[in-house]
Amino acid sequence: MTRIGVGDYASRPDASLGPLFDHAAEEEAARRDAGIDRATSGQPIGWPEEAYRTLVELARSQPTVHIDDYRAVLVRTGGRPNAMGGIWKRAIKEGVLDGETATLRPSSVPGQRRHKAPVYTSLVYGQRKAAA
Repeated sequence: MTRIGVGDYASRPDASLGPLFDHAAEEEAARRDAGIDRATSGQPIGWPEEAYRTLVELARSQPTVHIDDYRAVLVRTGGRPNAMGGIWKRAIKEGVLDGETATLRPSSVPGQRRHKAPVYTSLVYGQRKAAA
């Protein structure tokens, strides 16, 4: 019987890394999403909707959106910085921002300049707000 190393097994076109790793990416994404939802749910009443509306308005007004652009126009912030993840995730899911082609740019916030945040392409740039 021939023994196959992990490198040999993974190089086969029809191979996965076995049952242990098949669902690791999905489980990691589910844990991330659950954490974002927990952070968002602890925010002041009405804040998530206000923050989302602000992000959509910003995406309509410029072709790309970075967290620094958003911070410049956001009137009221939530209590936790992690809560913003849920707002960005929703904008990507609802087709406001393109999450597939984001590039990275350092933040201009002192203390966060080493952190590179995504620059998202707006999918609603130039669109007018729907009449109520």
